[in-house]
Amino acid sequence: MTQSFVYVRFFKETYGGIAIVFALLLPCLVVCLGLAVDYTIWVTQKHELQRIADQAAFAAARELYMANSSGPQTESVAATSASEQMIGAGMLSAADADMMVASATDSFASSGSQSGGGGGGTGAGRSSGSAATPTTFGNGYNLQVKADIENGTVAVVITQAGAAYFSRGVMPPPNIAVTTVARVVGGGRVCVIGLDKVAAETVALNLSAAINADQCGVFSNSTDPSGLAVLVNSRLTAETICSTGGFQGATTNYSTAPLTDCPAVSDPLADRAPPSGGSCDQTDYTISSGSDVLSPGVYCGGIRVEKSASVQFQPGVYVIRGGQMRFGGHAQITGEYVGVYLKGPRSTFMFTPNTSISLTAPKDGPLAGILFFEDRDVPELREYEIRSNDARVLVGTIYLPNGIFMVSARNAVATDSAYTAIVARRIILNQEASLTINSDYHQTDVPVPSGLGDVGIGGSIALVK
Repeated sequence: MTQSFVYVRFFKETYGGIAIVFALLLPCLVVCLGLAVDYTIWVTQKHELQRIADQAAFAAARELYMANSSGPQTESVAATSASEQMIGAGMLSAADADMMVASATDSFASSGSQSGGGGGGTGAGRSSGSAATPTTFGNGYNLQVKADIENGTVAVVITQAGAAYFSRGVMPPPNIAVTTVARVVGGGRVCVIGLDKVAAETVALNLSAAINADQCGVFSNSTDPSGLAVLVNSRLTAETICSTGGFQGATTNYSTAPLTDCPAVSDPLADRAPPSGGSCDQTDYTISSGSDVLSPGVYCGGIRVEKSASVQFQPGVYVIRGGQMRFGGHAQITGEYVGVYLKGPRSTFMFTPNTSISLTAPKDGPLAGILFFEDRDVPELREYEIRSNDARVLVGTIYLPNGIFMVSARNAVATDSAYTAIVARRIILNQEASLTINSDYHQTDVPVPSGLGDVGIGGSIALVK
């Protein structure tokens, strides 16, 4: 027997042994391959559920930040966001989604999941856990949401049994659970609100205009795609920039990317009662030279300060009825703790370019914190304009619920004010106008009206779990 014949026979016998071993191992290999395929599907399921939970928690936290909403309202926003995403992804029918939203807040308490009150910090990490599924919908989905208003958190938990295509009968499918907690962090402030709900350019900056509000938020309530417009070389700088509709202008015109699906901000002064106005204390007051000291009261026919006149306003409430408050020429205007109520269809204000203006709002009384208050019963879209190149002190809130607040000065306005807030139907800055919106509330005893300034928990939003 030759050596080559021995080798051939040996290898033939080895091939037979390999075939037997392969036949024995084949079922195990098929199971392992099936488990690998199912595992890939589980990872994909988890990734999709995590994405939905993240977006739902973020949407609810944004509602909490922008609208300062209640717990049930915030939870409803989270549940609705998650269900709409699941409908869009073909995970749920509309009927199942409605039932899931209705049960979402109730099921959270029985799930054993965390409420989201902890988890400090501002990181963007997320983790998943094993939450129970007391009520399931569609293909075994369960949604639970919980808002912790005091701590500014919204927790979203979504669970689903893992799909089992190849591993069925070998092992029970895992319970896939994802948890996201979104937290509102930092010191959010609301300083500028354009109230018009439908108009284009509700908040608009044209040519080289600028708003500098780097420590607070600017909001446009308009649903129009151009509800917020910062055009040509204009610049909007703010901690938060938010439009219920869309925005127009290059992204480089904005200090931070505008949010474009924000809930409308409610008029924070809608329930504020205007001051009462009795009979006329003065009629058609006009001064064009010399100086004068004015006392609070009802000024029928308006107030006109012209040419080189100088007027000091004593503290209190001034009701302007049936005429304009107009400062023209080189007039100089000063007043501490002054509130102006503009009553009737002809009562607006105009400050021309060469005037010098320094006014602070009252620290108490019916117009506490409000510098100008427009009559709510006047026609819409009347214009109130600041052209003064020396209006550095305007402390308080300018409230024009039906009017257009316009700035077309060539120098910065309100730069030396501890704080300024604008709530108007529309807000328009033209040419080289620059409006400074400070928020140094501790530097003045003029109060900030409720709903403006620091809005409770306010701040930016981070996913913390």
